[in-house]
Amino acid sequence: MEVLGPDPAAASLGLLILLLLVGSCAQWLVWIQHWRNGRDPLTIQPRETIQVSTPQNVPQLPLLLACLWLLVRVPLAMAPQAQYSAERVRMALDSSITEGIVVLVLFLAAYAYEQLVRPPVKEYGLRLTGLRSQLAAAGQGFLAVFAPVALMLLITFPLRGEETTHPLLRLLKEDPSLVTRSKVLFIAGVMAPLNEELIFRVTFLSALLKYLNPAAAIISVALVFAAIHGLPDALALVPLSLVLCYAFYRERSYLTVVIIHAMFNILNVALMLAGLELAE
Repeated sequence: MEVLGPDPAAASLGLLILLLLVGSCAQWLVWIQHWRNGRDPLTIQPRETIQVSTPQNVPQLPLLLACLWLLVRVPLAMAPQAQYSAERVRMALDSSITEGIVVLVLFLAAYAYEQLVRPPVKEYGLRLTGLRSQLAAAGQGFLAVFAPVALMLLITFPLRGEETTHPLLRLLKEDPSLVTRSKVLFIAGVMAPLNEELIFRVTFLSALLKYLNPAAAIISVALVFAAIHGLPDALALVPLSLVLCYAFYRERSYLTVVIIHAMFNILNVALMLAGLELAE
């Protein structure tokens, strides 16, 4: 009788997830140790010596665009989900790419205007200096996000089902073609991080830091960001949003939060695709 061993692909996927969980927990242990030693977890500088400058100006035109964007997105997030249709999601996929490019161009133009009338925009995190520090913070943030998000996914598992699965992920199950995969990865790994970080961290958080204490500003933006993704995803995204907000507050880097967000989204889509291939 032939004895079947474990599927190598499934074993590799399980090992990857385990390594990410271990790495994430190790990152949190390091951060906690730094905090107990009186140092900032992200920058490793003594907390009493850190002087985080608050933005001197509010990005007015970008803030107006961000508020208009929210006025459109919040009702959509709160509205009952329409019955799933693969064809409708395919059409929405193409329109999302167009919409994302338009939103990105509008915000970049708005910040170009800010640079003309209220320079410098680097106080909003739009800078290229200190790349090593920005990339190091992005790596730490990405690792830190994995374990708490996985825990929240486990807690909210009873709330999840086929009807609550994101439409793009449902489409990937039905149509795992290269074209569909490429479009989903482009939206999740490129357009969403670029646009959402411009809106939430660069614009909203910068504006709130001008008027609120850092904790209140970070929590407020984190909760709004999670909420627009709808239930039950919103609950799992709270840890991600808190890490993104804190990383932006400490590092004041658009690049850092975009990389964390992009790596998180790409990893989720990649794990989803790997799971589908194993199921087949």
